[in-house]
Amino acid sequence: MNRTFKVAKSLTRGVVVTSEKASSYQGKAVKTVVAAAVAALVAGTAVAAETAADETPTPTYGWTTQEGITNATISTEVKIADGNQTVSSGDALTIVDGAKVVLTSGQYIGVEGSNAETAKGVISVAGGEVSLDNSGLHANDFTQSGGTITVGNKSAANVWAHHANVGGYYTYTMNGGTMNVNEGGRLWIGIGDGDTIATMKFQGGTLNLKGTETNYAIVSTMTFGTFSTADGKEYYQPLSFEGTNVNVDGSALLMSRDIQIGGGVIKVNDDAHLYLLAEKQLGEDDKVLTSATSNTWSKGSVTVTGGEITVAEKGTLSVAHDDLVLKGGTISNAGTLEVKNLTIQGGKVANTGTLKADVLNVNSQIDSTAKGIESTIGTINLNKGGTLNLTALNGNFAKGLGDEAPSDSDTTTIDNFVFVGGTMNINGGAITVNGTTLKNMKVGTESGTAKVVVNSDFALDKIVLGAKGEVDVRDKFTVGNLYIFNGNSKITNNGTVVIGEVTLTDGALGTTVFDNTKGTIYTKVGNVATLTNGTAATTTFGGLVKDEGKIYDNVTTGTMKLDDMTAYKTAIGNLTFLKVTATDDKGNAPTFDAAATAGLTSPATTVTAASKDGVATLNTTNDVVLANVEADAKTKTVEVSGSKTLTLAGSGTLFGDKVEAVNVKGATLVFGHEEFADAEGTVTGAVKLTDQGKFNVVAGSYKVGGLVTTDANTTVNVNGGALATAYLTAGAQNVTVTDGILAIKGNEPQVVAPADANDSFKNAVSIEGVKFEQVQQDSTNTGVIAAGTDDLKAVAAAVESVYGDELDGKYIVYVTKQTKFTNEPTNATDYLIDVAQVAATDGYKPADGVISGTVAGGNDVTVTLQNVKAGALDGKAGEKTLKVATSVTTATKVNYQNWFYGDAIVDGGYNTERAGALGTDGTLTFQANASALAKTNGMVIGKLVEKLVDEVATETNEVVNELATGTVGYHAAVEEQAAKLVDAGSLKSEEEQNYIDNAMDLYFSQIEAATEMALASGVFGTSLDINDQVTGAVERRTSLANLNAPRTVGFTPWVDVFGTKNEAKRIYDGTSGYEADIYGAVLGFDYTASCGGTLGVAFNVGQADANSTNISEAKIENDADFYGFSLYAAQTFGDFNVRADFGYTQVKNDLSMAGVTKTWKESQDADMITFGVGTEYLVQAGALNVVPHAGIRMTRIDLDDSKFGGEYEAMTVYQLPLGVTFSGTFEQAGWKVAPMVDLTVVPTFGDKDAEVKFYGGASDVVRAVDSNPIRATLGVEAQTGAWTFGVNYGLTAGSDDRLNNSFNANARYTF
Repeated sequence: MNRTFKVAKSLTRGVVVTSEKASSYQGKAVKTVVAAAVAALVAGTAVAAETAADETPTPTYGWTTQEGITNATISTEVKIADGNQTVSSGDALTIVDGAKVVLTSGQYIGVEGSNAETAKGVISVAGGEVSLDNSGLHANDFTQSGGTITVGNKSAANVWAHHANVGGYYTYTMNGGTMNVNEGGRLWIGIGDGDTIATMKFQGGTLNLKGTETNYAIVSTMTFGTFSTADGKEYYQPLSFEGTNVNVDGSALLMSRDIQIGGGVIKVNDDAHLYLLAEKQLGEDDKVLTSATSNTWSKGSVTVTGGEITVAEKGTLSVAHDDLVLKGGTISNAGTLEVKNLTIQGGKVANTGTLKADVLNVNSQIDSTAKGIESTIGTINLNKGGTLNLTALNGNFAKGLGDEAPSDSDTTTIDNFVFVGGTMNINGGAITVNGTTLKNMKVGTESGTAKVVVNSDFALDKIVLGAKGEVDVRDKFTVGNLYIFNGNSKITNNGTVVIGEVTLTDGALGTTVFDNTKGTIYTKVGNVATLTNGTAATTTFGGLVKDEGKIYDNVTTGTMKLDDMTAYKTAIGNLTFLKVTATDDKGNAPTFDAAATAGLTSPATTVTAASKDGVATLNTTNDVVLANVEADAKTKTVEVSGSKTLTLAGSGTLFGDKVEAVNVKGATLVFGHEEFADAEGTVTGAVKLTDQGKFNVVAGSYKVGGLVTTDANTTVNVNGGALATAYLTAGAQNVTVTDGILAIKGNEPQVVAPADANDSFKNAVSIEGVKFEQVQQDSTNTGVIAAGTDDLKAVAAAVESVYGDELDGKYIVYVTKQTKFTNEPTNATDYLIDVAQVAATDGYKPADGVISGTVAGGNDVTVTLQNVKAGALDGKAGEKTLKVATSVTTATKVNYQNWFYGDAIVDGGYNTERAGALGTDGTLTFQANASALAKTNGMVIGKLVEKLVDEVATETNEVVNELATGTVGYHAAVEEQAAKLVDAGSLKSEEEQNYIDNAMDLYFSQIEAATEMALASGVFGTSLDINDQVTGAVERRTSLANLNAPRTVGFTPWVDVFGTKNEAKRIYDGTSGYEADIYGAVLGFDYTASCGGTLGVAFNVGQADANSTNISEAKIENDADFYGFSLYAAQTFGDFNVRADFGYTQVKNDLSMAGVTKTWKESQDADMITFGVGTEYLVQAGALNVVPHAGIRMTRIDLDDSKFGGEYEAMTVYQLPLGVTFSGTFEQAGWKVAPMVDLTVVPTFGDKDAEVKFYGGASDVVRAVDSNPIRATLGVEAQTGAWTFGVNYGLTAGSDDRLNNSFNANARYTF
């Protein structure tokens, strides 16, 4: 019985009341009253000293007080005064450097247990020395951060109550110092107060455990039963090691049902024995036991998530818990490690000693010598992802063969893994030798019984079965050389065994050594039979396996005479040649009659058949397996008769491309073979069954021109393959799908008057006589009946996309066209309806619906919708319905595959299903999931979501569609990941829901960010930055500064290239913004007249790489290209200059954001129109030119609306640059050089904010433009002849971390 305790305490230190009737205290007041009553009954309880009314009493908490101890900080030598045996620590006792505390002979400092409820009782050891001999320290909260404590009682003799001890009723924490627990010493925690879990944590420092087998050193929590907090939460008290280094010398016990090791090093040294116990057990003499005396003895677990456990060569670590689980950290065993169940999920295990276990679960990697695990483990489970890496082998393969070893064998190299005893289950894991695949293995010996169970693909070069060795194959086992020398060994094959060579003893082996009754063997024919002069004889191995299961020769190739193949079949009746083609004596293809007479089993052989009066008769006198039967060109009808089976396994056109009908009369026609599962065959005509004829598809994919069954005695079964037919005409339900696909495209061509033109289902697919096999429990079969298509690959893809890994045991009716059921396919578990394809049926009307007929439905059936389009539905927005069937017997669950129509309560609203949504009238309603809408209501697209949900048009918007189809799957993935993290110990269980909530918040935030990527990535700001660079180039050309004055009359081409790194990291909201790298060029042409006027045109082109900054959801990136043109003019009036320009630039923005479920992408074009005018005045003072300037510019930015629903408002920005340029002109060696500096402030007004609006009135706004940026420019121009060159560096600074660094170079030539 698993006992549950509340908060009651014993009257003795550190012992729990073991009564299940112990009361749970109701609140602090009750706790105090009970504690006081108990205290009065305890012998030796001291009475607190009386104090004056105006004095603050010193708390005794049940024991006497002593100056220098009670509520003291001890830094010197202290002893308990004579006459005092138990001294109260008071509210807080601190022991620091310099202290020396020695307690002996039953002396105690601390808090009496019965007063723990009301006491503060904190003891902290930060330094000094504490020696406890047959004595102890008792606190409510005990902490050691330094100093040295030594505790023990040599005379305790393992009697629990006699141990010297240190403990805390509520917490015990060690994060520094040294704790020496010698023989007869014990560390403990109490039960806590019931509101919080009592904890025992070793987080740092050194813990030395040095007991003996007759007087243990002990660390223990309250180990009995299950505890519960006041709110009813059950738990085991954890004993955790998170950083303390533990040294074990002698014998020691760690006792807790929940031992957690996450850090530090635990060393079990030579001649030491560390016991990990789940429960305290005491003998009749009250001595501690280390062996079981109750059925709860091993209840609990040891979990290792970090740190290291080492066992020395002569050390022993014994774990009594049910489970030792390694998730991280390291276990290094050079001695003996004893456990019940060891599960390796992560971390590292290095075993060079002996590992003893009932069960070893290998889910990660374990390194071990072969000797260390050869016979000491009951069951080894090598699970998927697990590796048993043998660091040293334990045998020589040749010696393992005994007297059968060849005389020239290598008998010295240790090259073999001898599995002496136990069971090894290969469940997807691997065995390696120092990282390389194991090659050789011996299973069982004369002295040890060993068994290997192959549950997954496993391969060896060589294997020998010892006297007591067994291999049980349930999946696939590949062996290069198989050695069997003892009749007591055994191989049981219920799966597949691939054998290269076989070596058997010359002696008798009996008939049970190799059981292949339910298995398949792949090998070469020489291993099972020999052929001499046309007569075949079985080998010794062949005699063991003949007539049991299947034997495939997958090695021999080429051709073989039909007579020789028949001889082999006579010797080994279950032998099939997979790669050999049979021929007649002349080397030609055999006739069908010859193949039938021989009972040929050769799926690689094509035979011929002649026709008479257009009919080729194939009489199955024996079962025949062929690739194909090629009838002659005159054949119109193929008749398969007789009482046996004809199996065709080949691809291409079967029987011939002129065949109009295949009539199966009494015989059985089978398409497909398990070894040719990829075959794709076609019959041009219809397959018609009469006279109890049967047609089965067992593998591959086949298409027939029609399928007709005449009565209930003719049957069709799809069991392992796929069959498509142009139509199906069946009587009773004699067409069965067991495992595979049956696809029915349409109806048999009318031979009578057409159906009623007013029939709303006149173009529907009619299906009758079809059923699924009865579903078996734990079945792995999957059946599909597809209506309206013969595209088998499309059917398989559609089903896989919906059901994925959950196909086992499902029988699915897949509807792609309006369908008439004469009788519903029985045993269906699911209906998958492609609504859009159904609606494409000629004459479809929403009011008529999908299926004409009655569907049973019920609790075990689910209707799943795919490709839902609003046009296929009936009703108005908010009340949309789909007519699924004429009627439904029982209301049925619907999977909408859309979060917005799932149940609002189930799974917290994160689901796509709704129970009973398909009513008995055959109609389902698209009812909105209130929980889903509540989660999206606060988004800017919240109203759009509501609109599209009402209209059943969520697929029309990519963002809404992601919410509809991706949310539930992502939530499930997050839950799974959280569970794995909790299981791995890297996430606390109490933080699991918070982890899930945070992940979903990020998901929704990213989706909302996707709707306004242009806003977040700075498209408006980047566009304006591009415009500044382009117009700046034009302004440099039309300015009087530098070497532009006086202007030279003539035609001037010019080019200006620029690059800039712009940052506005906090412009949006003071915390986030954008940054952009812009590169481009402006190419201009202008003419300057003698009047001082200039007229020109310029073209710009370039690119920009921009991204958001400091946006927590994700980084939004913009890969932009731009191009445009400018018209400009300038006129000088003496030293006065007036300039103007008009320009257009288009910025093509390719936006992207890497989200948690997908990368969001969108392309939006921004069109910019800009117009600017300016004036400047040139003042010359010798070589110095001073040009004050002013202007005004209007720029309009018009951005495409977002495909995700956002409509961006156009921005009109006005800039008023005011500044002055200083330049000087110098001549040197024919060059005129003009350095310059410019300082400009650019007041900006107009639309400074970028705004995006959404359906329903929601909007979002961010600041995109600085108000008053300041721009400084340094540059130089040089002129020689008609050529002028210039370079400039610009720095623009503004608010909100605005900082632009630009560089440009220009050149011009004046004719």
